[in-house]
Amino acid sequence: MSIDLALFYLARHVEGLQSFRRFVDSYKRHPAGCDHKLVIIYKGFEHDADLEAARAVFDLPHCEVRQTDEH
Repeated sequence: MSIDLALFYLARHVEGLQSFRRFVDSYKRHPAGCDHKLVIIYKGFEHDADLEAARAVFDLPHCEVRQTDEH
């Protein structure tokens, strides 16, 4: 089965882990009602340790995109 729908979340480093936790908590509490891919865009993470901390918050199956903060 092919999944044709995606939900994108822009995880900007400057917003901090608490913002990401609120999204994850809401995402878990409110089922989408249809099959979809979750895509997390990690933006502005210059240090691997910061990126790993953010990834730990998103303890959900997801695809990952990394982007510098300049774009």
